[in-house]
Amino acid sequence: MNKNMIRAAVMITGLALAGNVFGAVGYFDNAYIVLNDGSGNTFHQITEPGNDPLNASQGFNLTPDGVNPSFGMNLGEFDFNTGILDLNGFEIKTFNDSGDDVTNAILWYRVTKSGDTPGSFTSFELTSPSSVSGNDKTWATTTANINLLSGLDIGDYSLDVFFRHTATFTGGGGGSFEMGNWSESNNPTATFTVIPEPSSIIMMGLAGLAAGGLTLLKRRKRS
Repeated sequence: MNKNMIRAAVMITGLALAGNVFGAVGYFDNAYIVLNDGSGNTFHQITEPGNDPLNASQGFNLTPDGVNPSFGMNLGEFDFNTGILDLNGFEIKTFNDSGDDVTNAILWYRVTKSGDTPGSFTSFELTSPSSVSGNDKTWATTTANINLLSGLDIGDYSLDVFFRHTATFTGGGGGSFEMGNWSESNNPTATFTVIPEPSSIIMMGLAGLAAGGLTLLKRRKRS
């Protein structure tokens, strides 16, 4: 179904619901999370199933674009001291019709160590679209510079994300509502690992050898 057909269905639904409508807004095209692993920004497309729009008539396109990596992949290994993994932004596209309007874009994200109880999400918000074409808006940024490795120790981690927006409507006296995609319990997830720097591995190995040698020496003295 193309976007114009979606909009026609939305407008029919809006008439049926007599103005108290949350269905004249939605997403179209692809959605991306922008990450920098030290080699520059890479657009990771969200392609995971479980697309569950909140008050949105249409979710993201989940078909891989064939160019950019999927967000749900393993992002790799990052050195404890020198590794770089920055969340630099996102790109999503929304539409609004029938007097409704999408007024912001909020990315919620969370990093959790494997085996730990997940904590709360953190957000950053765009209050102005990067481009507008008719009733279509593109929300994009690539300069957020959020260091995802800050404060992490060695281990395996997951990165969860989902989107929320504030939208307004004019029918039934007007008001506002929340629009979104996925949720805190149902969201796209990528994984990565924080590893010790090579010198630390060498020192740990030398310490292990030294400890083993000391143990052997003590055994010889006792024999």
